[in-house]
Amino acid sequence: MAKPISDVAKITTRPAASKAGLPCPKCGALIELTLENLLVRRNFTCLTPQCRTTLTLDATASSEALSVIRKIRTNAIDEPARGRPFR
Repeated sequence: MAKPISDVAKITTRPAASKAGLPCPKCGALIELTLENLLVRRNFTCLTPQCRTTLTLDATASSEALSVIRKIRTNAIDEPARGRPFR
């Protein structure tokens, strides 16, 4: 069963690699995530060959978080790229 983003795990970053994602609940490897991927994908798979665990994003339960991500993308990425100031 899919879970809201906040219920799956805390989104983490690994400073040395500068990558954000979730730790795989099975093997602990980082499942990389980007803001864009969270908006367009629903399944995220651990890339460790022995694991390949897939997490499924419940878009309905996570709708509030996804709305915030869309706002961040619009205000911090899309608008400045068009020459508009960050709000």
